[in-house]
Amino acid sequence: YDTILLVGAGDMIIPTYILKNFQVKKIVMVEIDDRVIENTKKYFKFYELVEGFIKDGRLEVNVDDGAAFLKVAVSK
Repeated sequence: YDTILLVGAGDMIIPTYILKNFQVKKIVMVEIDDRVIENTKKYFKFYELVEGFIKDGRLEVNVDDGAAFLKVAVSK
């Protein structure tokens, strides 16, 4: 796939698994609670890998309501 949209997954386990094991160009992730992402940064050692995916442009992280984000994205 070129791009995958994940709603939720702020623990970064699913995006990391997909980007490590499949030929996906980009994942756009939408998490409603930024505290989930902050706790992932703080407690999960693999977050360095996640930061690499973000820097490479393979992972885009958005803090927003998933339904609202999708509604805007579809209208573009």
